[in-house]
Amino acid sequence: MKVCFAANAAAARACCRPQAARSPSALCVLERSTLAAFSDLAQHLGLAAGAQVERIVRLRTASGDPLVLETAYLPAELARTLDADVLEHGSVYDALEREHRLRVTRAHETIRPVVLSASLARLLGVRRGAPAFRVERTTWSDHGPIEWQESVLRGDRYLYSVDLPRHASSNAPH
Repeated sequence: MKVCFAANAAAARACCRPQAARSPSALCVLERSTLAAFSDLAQHLGLAAGAQVERIVRLRTASGDPLVLETAYLPAELARTLDADVLEHGSVYDALEREHRLRVTRAHETIRPVVLSASLARLLGVRRGAPAFRVERTTWSDHGPIEWQESVLRGDRYLYSVDLPRHASSNAPH
């Protein structure tokens, strides 16, 4: 798997250029490593502290512009089956369901506004202090937590839209 190390938006564009040539949006792997889960991470994933996890850092681009920096943590035994094709072009959840016979059932996201540090701003191609969103997500399968992800999204290029259906109350008149 080709792993790129990008310190700024120009390097990120160069890293993602091969994928971007095939599609208006691209996803490229900037880092992939195995580490021992620190206590908070282990708690998010329902693992013992020190358990092996994969850290996968990817950059999403559109029309060559960096938009989202994703850092995902998965139990190492699940992540081992994720190859470059899945990480750059496919669906991680579809691959996990197929390879591990599990079913992704839900996720919980927390979204908060942030201002970008100098290093993140360089990587996303915006000025230091630019507005952004920080999204933390835990994803569960029918076997328990399978991923904890922290993403930083450019605030000038993203819109969150949520539908909130109201289910009939059992106390409502019929």
